[in-house]
Amino acid sequence: MKVFKIVIAIILGLVGIALIIPLFVSNDFQVERKILVDVDKQTAHTYMGDLSNYDKWSPWTGIDPDMHVEVTGRPGQVGNMYKWKGNEEVGEGSMRIEEVSPDKISIHLHFLTPMESENKTYFHFNTIGEQTEITWSMEGRISYPWNMMLLFNFDEMIGSYYQKGLENLKPILEGLDEQEFVIEEINMPEKTYIGKRAKIKIHEMPEFYGEHMPGTYTTAIDYDLQIAGFPSGLYFSWDEENRETDMAVAIPVLDEDPLVEGYEKWKLGGNALKLAFYGDYEKLGEAHEAMYEYLSKNQLEAKSPSIQEYAIGPAEEPDTSKWLTNIYYLID
Repeated sequence: MKVFKIVIAIILGLVGIALIIPLFVSNDFQVERKILVDVDKQTAHTYMGDLSNYDKWSPWTGIDPDMHVEVTGRPGQVGNMYKWKGNEEVGEGSMRIEEVSPDKISIHLHFLTPMESENKTYFHFNTIGEQTEITWSMEGRISYPWNMMLLFNFDEMIGSYYQKGLENLKPILEGLDEQEFVIEEINMPEKTYIGKRAKIKIHEMPEFYGEHMPGTYTTAIDYDLQIAGFPSGLYFSWDEENRETDMAVAIPVLDEDPLVEGYEKWKLGGNALKLAFYGDYEKLGEAHEAMYEYLSKNQLEAKSPSIQEYAIGPAEEPDTSKWLTNIYYLID
């Protein structure tokens, strides 16, 4: 009985110490790591601001191969969000861009599991000579009594992951100049598009978009359809010799079988090639040439239509170098 009392006393003493120590430990923390990359600041800013690129350099990628990821919002803009849900090691949460400036991207980081918390993370960009210094940082508060974790080399635990992520990022950024177009083979989730289709002269395309895109949006709203993505162009054929194209101005909607008077509908998805093109629309031809070369080199055949998804354009960004057009070629 005496031994039992001694054990209980020791346990209570340890619990008491565990509850007292955090009273004298700060609740605030900050972690940051830096790296120099051989690209200009704008290139780094544009790439990292597109949260759909995060999986390509994240230090946590691969820990859970079955992790579900969803990216929404316009790349590099306030509201662009990355959500994940995985096993016990990666947990569940989201990152949302809250503020964007030429030198910094501010992100709200919200963990749901394994322990709910909300913190701020930042990407800072600083030009040093012909290089760019990228700083990845996080700051926040850990509530009592969990703030005792800050005594156990918390900076190194988190900072080691940040350093690994930056080291993953460096060759990717520096490779962008060497490989102007990065083409991925993906599985594109099936989407239903509604739109207006016509065979027109290539020079008539801007007028065709201007005439039908606003009306397509208005019609979707009138029919209570939920818009599920960015405005798009569907290209069924492209006749360079006669300067003609068979195309549609379209938007994706969540409804699987929308019945919209005066509009056609298409269900598109499956195996596809994806190319994220940054720049003026006049240079899109170069991106399509890169796609054709990839198809030929890998003995692949594209299916009609090809898709141009206008994620960032003149309505959102005056700087043409930041316009983002996602190009998809459906393949067998």
